[in-house]
Amino acid sequence: MCQYDYVDPTVDAGVTERGWRLTGDPRPVAAEDLPALRSALDSLALVDMNQACTSDLGPRWMVAFSHDGDLTGVVVDDYGCRSVRLTDDPHATPPGADDQDGTVGGVLDGGSAVLEAVQLGR
Repeated sequence: MCQYDYVDPTVDAGVTERGWRLTGDPRPVAAEDLPALRSALDSLALVDMNQACTSDLGPRWMVAFSHDGDLTGVVVDDYGCRSVRLTDDPHATPPGADDQDGTVGGVLDGGSAVLEAVQLGR
């Protein structure tokens, strides 16, 4: 599990850079949290596009796991609607991309349950 914070736009040599930067070190999900996390992940669903969300900004969390050697990342916004995006390669594929093998592209609902399962719920 990793925390990412938003990086304000900066300009270096005429190029604007913005995005998310790792904060701190990755840490394992506690063994006692795994059943609740599995249940939360099983409950993810496509988001209702008519959903109203707050416009605040906070960190993003990534929970990465391996299933039969296949690495998957679950990225949860800890702000707004607590949206979820999946990535089939946390090292290279942007979360939510539509052209991934074995994951759903786009935005999913259920991030609050994921955050609560790993004891980050507010």
